[in-house]
Amino acid sequence: MDRLVKNEKPIRIAIVVSHPIQYFVPFYRKLSEHPELHLKVFYGARVGLNKYEDKDFGVEFAWSMDLLEGYDSEFLSGSEKVTDTRFFSVKHGDIDVHLENFNPHVVVIYGYSQLLSIKTLYWCYRKSIPVLMSSDSELLQHRAWYKKAVKRLLLPLLFSKVRGFLTVGDNNESYYRYYGVNSAKLFRCPFTIDEDSFQRARCNRVQIRKRWRAENRISEDVFVVLFAGKFTQKKRPNDLLEAIDVVSNNRPVCAVFAGDGPLMQEMKKQASQLKKNSCLFLGFVNIDKLPDVYVSADVLAVPSEKEPYGLVTCEAVAVGLPLIVSDKVGSVGPTDTVRAEENAIVYPCGDVRALADAIVRLAENPPLRQGMGRKSLQIADELGMSASVRGFMKAVKSACVK
Repeated sequence: MDRLVKNEKPIRIAIVVSHPIQYFVPFYRKLSEHPELHLKVFYGARVGLNKYEDKDFGVEFAWSMDLLEGYDSEFLSGSEKVTDTRFFSVKHGDIDVHLENFNPHVVVIYGYSQLLSIKTLYWCYRKSIPVLMSSDSELLQHRAWYKKAVKRLLLPLLFSKVRGFLTVGDNNESYYRYYGVNSAKLFRCPFTIDEDSFQRARCNRVQIRKRWRAENRISEDVFVVLFAGKFTQKKRPNDLLEAIDVVSNNRPVCAVFAGDGPLMQEMKKQASQLKKNSCLFLGFVNIDKLPDVYVSADVLAVPSEKEPYGLVTCEAVAVGLPLIVSDKVGSVGPTDTVRAEENAIVYPCGDVRALADAIVRLAENPPLRQGMGRKSLQIADELGMSASVRGFMKAVKSACVK
């Protein structure tokens, strides 16, 4: 493989993934611009390309960005018939044919939650082609004992066939080490977002904030706590509603909910009974409108009980927001996006009183809030797109020379 890569430039990279994912597209575009790479993404499903109903959001929508623009891609046979991304659903039958035709030097797969990834790994093993794996797996969540036992038995074997791991943060790296992966095989490759959109919003924060708050009848003196995500039990959006109803503050607080889901009607009923403070339900907000919502808020709250990473935290730090997150959010860590008492307040998941206290602490302490906001911007620069590309290239070059 070392001889092949040295004699053939650029390095051919095949990324095999279930379906177009809006967060990954900017990264694919950036990698496609790299002079040392020839990138092609292989998809097993077309989910997300056209208007569809997300079972967690509970609404029908289409992403407002072109998910295929700016990089080469191919779809496997039958991908147009796939309606979900479960283990057996995503097409995988002819992935070997597609890979044979492309003849990659390195292949990237996403975890092991679809048969497509397992089949790709097997094909690479037979062809002696190095594989890089990316995932957001962590050890924060409760898992049944029998699942732990099976993973403890099988994952070390599976991971031994992988040349390197594109890790997204501290908890992700702890997960791999727990299952026997040597630290030398870990390459930090932080999750990416559409940085340009968020940077534009950040640069125009004053004007956007003034306009957005006027449109939504929120005065400048109101402290806005943003929740962005799906209204499901594991996201615990109700905790934020309960928290703003018990905060003991001198400044008015408004919880803004950007999202939708099964809990929407229950939450609206709960909101109608608030004794103090207020809330605003925006419904589903598409990705082209989200940056305006972030820069109009004062803090992002992530009360989830199950959040393997939490890409909303990347979006928040990109515009310089402080964060309040539960201790079950995967992006919390000393070198990660969310750093306790640096740019965030981390509280025990489900402790509404602690969540309320964190809101008051930030609402009534402008220097603390501003300092955490500055730290968020620093972290955004440290873990941005450039860091992801550097980590990816380091992993690729390491894979090619072994």
